[in-house]
Amino acid sequence: MQSHAVPLVRQYDGGLNDEGAKKMKSEETGASIPQFFIADSVAYILLQSFLETPSLFLFVFFAASWFKRDERCSVHSSSTVALRRYSVTLALALGLVTPMISVVPSVAAADTVTIMQIEGSDDVSPLVGQVVMTSGVVTASQQEKPTQGTGFYLQDPNGDGDPATSDGVFVFEGKNHPVKVRAGDLVTVTGKVTEFRGLTEISVTPSATTVQVTGHTETLPMPVVLNPPMKTADGLRSLEALEGMLVRMPDGAPVVGPTNRFHEFTIVNPALGVSRVFQKDEGITGVGAIVEVGDQSGFSANVKVGDTVSGIVGPLSYSFGVYRVDPTQALAVTPGPDNAQPVGVNVGADEFTLGAFNIENFFDPILGPGDDKDSTPSQAMYKKRLAKASTAIATQLNAPTLLGIEEAENLTVLNDILAQPALASVPYRAVQLPGLDPRGINVALLYRTDRASVVGDPVTFNECVTLNDNAYPPRDNPYGTQDYCTTLDGKAGNWLFPRPPLVVHLTVRRADSVGGSQPLVVIVNHLKSKTGSDPENNNYTTRRTREAEALARYVDGLVQGGDVNVAVIGDLNDFPGTPPLDALTKGATPGSSLRAVVTEANPPYTYVFSGQSEILDHILLTSGLAASFTGIEVGHFDADYPEELSKDGTKPTRLSDHDPPLARFKGTFGGTPSVIMPAAGRPPGQSIQIAGSWYVPTDNPPDDAPHASLVTLVGCASC
Repeated sequence: MQSHAVPLVRQYDGGLNDEGAKKMKSEETGASIPQFFIADSVAYILLQSFLETPSLFLFVFFAASWFKRDERCSVHSSSTVALRRYSVTLALALGLVTPMISVVPSVAAADTVTIMQIEGSDDVSPLVGQVVMTSGVVTASQQEKPTQGTGFYLQDPNGDGDPATSDGVFVFEGKNHPVKVRAGDLVTVTGKVTEFRGLTEISVTPSATTVQVTGHTETLPMPVVLNPPMKTADGLRSLEALEGMLVRMPDGAPVVGPTNRFHEFTIVNPALGVSRVFQKDEGITGVGAIVEVGDQSGFSANVKVGDTVSGIVGPLSYSFGVYRVDPTQALAVTPGPDNAQPVGVNVGADEFTLGAFNIENFFDPILGPGDDKDSTPSQAMYKKRLAKASTAIATQLNAPTLLGIEEAENLTVLNDILAQPALASVPYRAVQLPGLDPRGINVALLYRTDRASVVGDPVTFNECVTLNDNAYPPRDNPYGTQDYCTTLDGKAGNWLFPRPPLVVHLTVRRADSVGGSQPLVVIVNHLKSKTGSDPENNNYTTRRTREAEALARYVDGLVQGGDVNVAVIGDLNDFPGTPPLDALTKGATPGSSLRAVVTEANPPYTYVFSGQSEILDHILLTSGLAASFTGIEVGHFDADYPEELSKDGTKPTRLSDHDPPLARFKGTFGGTPSVIMPAAGRPPGQSIQIAGSWYVPTDNPPDDAPHASLVTLVGCASC
């Protein structure tokens, strides 16, 4: 039993009389409250609550001699209303007394209902909040699950014949299981109907009276074959009607999402003829057919996208927006094709390649101030990740001419990768400048010195804005102070980019003795992720759109200054057709009309989330650079593979959860670079203002506002 703090003030109209009857008036509502009565040494309270008004009617029985000034007492209710804690002011003939009354309603006799009545025909049970008693057969027990052990699934063995109402329900017990159950037990439970993250449950306080085993059977209900439609709404409606029931997926189900760190993977019905579900299909074919396979009943498998799985039988659950089957038996896996094929092969002397690679939380093994403890690897794991990264770059991407990197902690990590045997013979150098990310993951650029040279100082740029979206730690956080700034018009603000774009001017040379070079500007990006507590509940789309708009203005300035070959690359954390990407591709200026080439890949995806293959990693080109673009590939050696492979340092697969796109260009060698940034040699960390730049770092600049940009320059002695 529990109570909740809800202040409520009541005051007597009159004093005590011989019969002990008084009238009480509510200061909150002015309603007339029935009477208090004196009894012998015991206090009771009968409480009735009305949903349409905060007023409450109280009947209290007490011994007057109990009460002393500011005394507290516990009073038990014979009512079945919601649990609350009330502060009651009593004006008695004995003086002013302010007891704190803890109201603990007794449990009412539960209504006996069927599981189908509990589930109802809608997403939410019609009996939410009610105490019920129901019976059924246990189809799967999760009591012995070592990490969660939350309860068991109960199903009516006969059902009601209505396809709109489920015959099964989950019984939530928490981690306490005084009554052990197993599949086939006939059980009667008493508990409250609740909805937890969209899953209808009977929540019980486990005891011999709330969970009763009345018998056992070896015959379980026949599993229902899962065949949800692809159309999202239809598919979800179909699955909701089976929530909590024993279900079966036909054998040979294609895996569309690999096994994650929670031992879950995603599948679709083989009858649909679908081997991969693309995010861009939403609204056309939909994603309603995607079903997750979990391990809460004790069985799972490490699978990759393209494998097929048989033997999936178990109860259908729901959590985090996904329907899930927890198998009750071992699974049979048939391996599918290996998608980890090398890209960027046979690059000609007059060609060069440019890629973008999110290497996922690549931290060194040293836990420093403000570092992410959970992401700091052991020395052994760090060595494995170094081997995987170097092998992936060398063999899967064929050591590209230029490679943007996201989520690398520092130059130490990058130089350690480049020092591994797989890359030791490739003349790479790394460029990285400090960022503002609260977790310390930054962007960088790797370039081959035998094919390219850096011109001038690499720089980052940023804009002070007044977005209030929890993108940074609070101002009083010792590691968050660097994230805050003051706008040019004097407002308290924060930096637009937690990970400022890295701008590198280069010349790219032919790979033979013919000679000649081509100017190129590469801007490496990692826009704000979709995770976090965005107050707009919009996955930080507003900030990413503002970031994209700032990028577009920056590119406009580069093109106006003579740099026509510009590539905007990296993890933009959004899909084609979303506001951030539209800001870079759907406008009229050079920076807002970039060509997005990853959509031209076959197949076009760089990430797999909940069974949907999607594009988060992009390569965007100005029209000048697009003229020499000849093709796009994606190294599919990460996103399709199970998380378990991330621990294997002998293979390049699953270094990250992102697949790197790689673009190929046929160089127009012989040009001279046009550089608008200051030359090398300026003192590191100096902030300067460049006249004639390309954006105003304020939220809503007027059309006639002076155009200026604060750019942080850092000398690059090794470039």
